[in-house]
Amino acid sequence: QSPEQAVLRERERRLRPLDGTLLKSREEVRIANWLTLSGIAWEYERDYPVDTRTADRRQYKPDFYLPEHDVYLEHFGVDREGNTRPGIDPERYRRGMAWKRAFHAEHGTRLVETYSYLARE
Repeated sequence: QSPEQAVLRERERRLRPLDGTLLKSREEVRIANWLTLSGIAWEYERDYPVDTRTADRRQYKPDFYLPEHDVYLEHFGVDREGNTRPGIDPERYRRGMAWKRAFHAEHGTRLVETYSYLARE
């Protein structure tokens, strides 16, 4: 096993909530575990029911969908001032946040937002 494979395997092991789904961040794992322990059914990155694919954009897949409540949940990796972690283009990330909010408003779907700073406060 190469060092790169070992790192990927270790990352996969750590980014799984109680149900074993592979997630993209530790904060998403915390959210998924809280939902599970609270008895709230969830789906991870389910395709939004409206086709959003363009030449510049892939199909929109909100972080979580709560089917029993018909609610979408997006977790935004920002601090209280809206800053991203190093290595992420903050302006592009903010545009993505704005697009998601506007898209849900346009289609009349309920969006709940969580933020990285909430876990630290």
